[in-house]
Amino acid sequence: MKWLDAAEHILREANTAVPYREIGEAIVRRDLVRTRSKTPSITLHASISLDVKRRQDQGLPPHFLIRPGGVVTLAEWEVAIWSRYWMRLTAAENMPAENCCASFGARGTGLRELLGGAVHPDGIRRGRDGRIWG
Repeated sequence: MKWLDAAEHILREANTAVPYREIGEAIVRRDLVRTRSKTPSITLHASISLDVKRRQDQGLPPHFLIRPGGVVTLAEWEVAIWSRYWMRLTAAENMPAENCCASFGARGTGLRELLGGAVHPDGIRRGRDGRIWG
């Protein structure tokens, strides 16, 4: 099994986001990936980061996301969070879903609480340097 496959296996088993160090430890403990690395968690983090960049360069959606603090999640789970937020927002304001994005960027505060990260007023998560991140 490869690092990314093993990470997905651990995440699906946990059914929640998990810090990359814990994923790396679980992979090694269960012998899911053969490695001689002295820092398997760093190897895992690098593999996920490179996968995210590769998929972005190819115009594909990310498979994994690394949240602040090194917590790894599957991107498909994040989409579900956004969908639930949009449903709550549109239901609360009796707004059609297609108008939701305009309100979404104007508000911003609920997003910060929901995602636990920096959210630009346009609704895109950014790092301190202003670069967009998962």
